Amino acid sequence: MSSSFNFNLYADESSALAQIFKDCQNKTPEERAAYLEISSHIESAHFAVAQTGQSQVPSSDDEVDLHFSCFVPAKVDGVESIVELDGRRPGPINHGQIYGNFLESAVDVVKKYIELSKSIQFNLIALTKLGGD
Repeated sequence: MSSSFNFNLYADESSALAQIFKDCQNKTPEERAAYLEISSHIESAHFAVAQTGQSQVPSSDDEVDLHFSCFVPAKVDGVESIVELDGRRPGPINHGQIYGNFLESAVDVVKKYIELSKSIQFNLIALTKLGGD
């Protein structure tokens, strides 16, 4: 199955991911966000994955300092910039103009965070186009 927001994604037609893409295909970004906030598909998948792994799963009442943030290219005041999306913050964080390519700019920002935190507890994942295009 090929579902598309702004890219092609291939998923088993019976999968939760395919259903999410189907349900959101003709929605605005705001409508998609509202859908994802209440999606039982996302909640079920998160719960199932959170119960796996090698470490002890924290209780839903526990305070944890681990979270997810992502870096995306975005035009800010007409300038192609690197923007951080962090669920703990009230809004996007503009890290300035992209120099060179996006990956190099993102790595520079992440290195600054590592230097400030003196921590090695980081995981990085890159979502890229197939074939390095």
